[in-house]
Amino acid sequence: VRYEQSKLDFDRLIAKGYTHYDVLFGAGCANMKYYDLRKALSYLDRCIAERKDHFEALFLRAEIYRQMRDFAKARADLETILAIEPASPVICGLYPGEYADRASLAKRKAEAADILKTM
Repeated sequence: VRYEQSKLDFDRLIAKGYTHYDVLFGAGCANMKYYDLRKALSYLDRCIAERKDHFEALFLRAEIYRQMRDFAKARADLETILAIEPASPVICGLYPGEYADRASLAKRKAEAADILKTM
């Protein structure tokens, strides 16, 4: 995957005003993969502000915090994932059907619980 091109494409979309939470999530993913963790956090923060139950954004942000050794913030995001009960499916470009459903959430909850045991 060419993360630099993805990063640039998302940056252009956002600069043009396309700030849907899934675009912000994609920008966060691309910037993380391109090792711009600060910019990735900025996009993920905006995504989560718009959609508080975006468990994939919370999971990715927790991973970035873990990489930055900010374990308190990572723990907070992982604990938030465990408490989520979404009212509607989350649009998420990580999934072929474009939606993260309850089964996807259950998987992330299990992963979050496992990570919390090691922190």
